[in-house]
Amino acid sequence: MPRQRHKHRRRGEKQPHAAETRSADVLTVGWMLVVFTALVCEVGFFATRWFAGGDAGGTWAMLMALLLFASTVIGFVALLLTPVVIKARRTPPPNPVVVFSVLVGAAPWVIIVIQMMNS
Repeated sequence: MPRQRHKHRRRGEKQPHAAETRSADVLTVGWMLVVFTALVCEVGFFATRWFAGGDAGGTWAMLMALLLFASTVIGFVALLLTPVVIKARRTPPPNPVVVFSVLVGAAPWVIIVIQMMNS
């Protein structure tokens, strides 16, 4: 079995500097999980609406309302976390990611307004 070679650091040699602080990384990961959860709730809402078709009564209506409520609350949290993450990071997240998170966070509010206009 061949011996594994280990690279030893010379004395006085510093470890590579991390680009972001640990708290900024944790905040960014949490923010992305919140955005993804809101997106899953929105996709679930649309899938339930499509599956129920025109007959959106009873259990289907309750499931759609629950998914829309969850995506609204979680999307609001995503909207609140977006400027916090931008401020906390040394390098801001890419603009397409920020725009996507804002769109995902605002989508349930747009859905609610459209539903109110149609009823």
